[in-house]
Amino acid sequence: MDYLASVLGDRGLGSLRIGVEMDNYWFSAAAFAALVKHLPNARFVDCTALVNWQRAVKSPTEIQYMRSAARIVEAMHQRIVEKIEVGMRKCDLVAEIYDAATRGVDGAGGDYPAIVPMLPSGAPRHSAHSEYRLPDGPASTRHRGPTRPIGRGSGYEHPPPLAGYDSETLAQRSAR
Repeated sequence: MDYLASVLGDRGLGSLRIGVEMDNYWFSAAAFAALVKHLPNARFVDCTALVNWQRAVKSPTEIQYMRSAARIVEAMHQRIVEKIEVGMRKCDLVAEIYDAATRGVDGAGGDYPAIVPMLPSGAPRHSAHSEYRLPDGPASTRHRGPTRPIGRGSGYEHPPPLAGYDSETLAQRSAR
């Protein structure tokens, strides 16, 4: 924040009204104190959520990135459906999820997920990717077809429609 304050001052902005997100996880009290210290003539205004509201407006490029990301997530989910088996080690299923994520799909390179895949099925019920083997039974799996298990609560069997909209309709609505 010291550097930011010096840049604002050097550009002649140090005595203007400056919006800060006072209720933001990433903007600490120390960061605010540094701005106040180095910009004593500025008037600070709380504009919490302004950035998030700006993020709600998507450019065509951002929408394309979101569609590509959705295709990658669909590929990850498809991989789960294809690979999950009773007795499979959790760490092996997670490896499949990471593989699908990093490979991406045609026309869109992959990346690592923003959060580790969570597999809180069976015992132990934590997200650690362990040697623990996926159990059979209603407490941890559902079945699609006669024998193939699927994670409980995953929604991979037959997801309910989202308020009657298909994915293309939702994509078109988000583009507005």
